[in-house]
Amino acid sequence: MRCSIASSLVIALLALAGSAAADATFSLRWRDTGSRSLAILPGDAAGGGQRQLDLYLEIDVLWAGHGVTVAVPEAGGVSVDGIQLWDSSEVFGDSFFCCDPSLTLDLASWPQLDGFSEAYSFISLMSIPHGPPWAAPGEYLVGTLDVDTSSATGAVEIESMFLAGLDGLLVDDGTGTEVFSDDATFLNATLGTAQLFIVPEPATAVLLAGGLVALGITRRRSTRR
Repeated sequence: MRCSIASSLVIALLALAGSAAADATFSLRWRDTGSRSLAILPGDAAGGGQRQLDLYLEIDVLWAGHGVTVAVPEAGGVSVDGIQLWDSSEVFGDSFFCCDPSLTLDLASWPQLDGFSEAYSFISLMSIPHGPPWAAPGEYLVGTLDVDTSSATGAVEIESMFLAGLDGLLVDDGTGTEVFSDDATFLNATLGTAQLFIVPEPATAVLLAGGLVALGITRRRSTRR
């Protein structure tokens, strides 16, 4: 399935020359807050330690398909348990979605992943290229990650990206012609990030604050001597 989808997207890329650019924004938003940031307590147990991270697409042209890769650092103690599939029936009249939560990438083969390490999970969220009838400009929820936060530590940043040859957008070039691009500059694409922060429990915060106050008093006394 992935090979046939990727082949279709690559074929559509050949029609790119001379087409008009689009403005597209992919946003990652925690469902709990409706924003890119979420703060939780250590050992978070809400929903069994599972939180939903939604992927939104906002676009100003007619479009008919998308592909985005999300990078989740394993070092932060978070993991992706599953993906809630996008029901495209409201957009295209048909229901379809392709995704691969176990995508394994050879980092050496993807220059865009320079700076990443093997300690990342890469999740591909991709719709099958549909073609006309086009989806209208607007904002769409195009995928959801179920993120296990029960073992999260410190601060975690989750990123979205285009990987050339895999991800991108299939859009109308303004003349009714389908064009595909994985060039974020051509698309004027914004690829968002999401942050997860672990905050001390109230009792821990009080003890920490008390320790800092005591430390400040000790330092003042030492200075007076």
